[in-house]
Amino acid sequence: AANDVDLPRAMRAAIATTHAHLTGPVLGNYFDVNMGLSGIAKLSADLHDTSTKSGWCRRFGTPEAFQAGMTRLAECLTWAHTAEGGTRPLYAEFLTEAALIAGLDLDAAAAAASASGDGWRSITDLAAQAATTQAPADDLFDELARLVDGCLAHEQRLASALAAALERAR
Repeated sequence: AANDVDLPRAMRAAIATTHAHLTGPVLGNYFDVNMGLSGIAKLSADLHDTSTKSGWCRRFGTPEAFQAGMTRLAECLTWAHTAEGGTRPLYAEFLTEAALIAGLDLDAAAAAASASGDGWRSITDLAAQAATTQAPADDLFDELARLVDGCLAHEQRLASALAAALERAR
């Protein structure tokens, strides 16, 4: 029954799961490198990479590949695999509510999630606008990398703030 749910405990468990997925394996297979903080760091490295085939400037070097890549990036950060802003704006709202219900100090985590959401929105906007062109502007991948680096910093602060809040709750 609904009355049997320990909502504060469930919220703490959900927050612990998010922290674990940001900082460690999610699926338990080779694809985990693309998830969480390691996935964001990998995306940043690929955006900065100008010399190997893994680098986005080469991977998306043809007009067709570029358009498909930018379209997919925008889709993946809005509706295809998450909600707008990489789901971070919604997560910031959840953390604000969870702080009240679960009695956790989540202000820093909510602020980091909100800031990360702003960054993911900027990436989405830039990718969607770029997808309408035939080729990247000279500094497009540099700008995307700069934005991803900012998101990574926010996500690292988010993970740290979640860990601290959970530790204080013990």
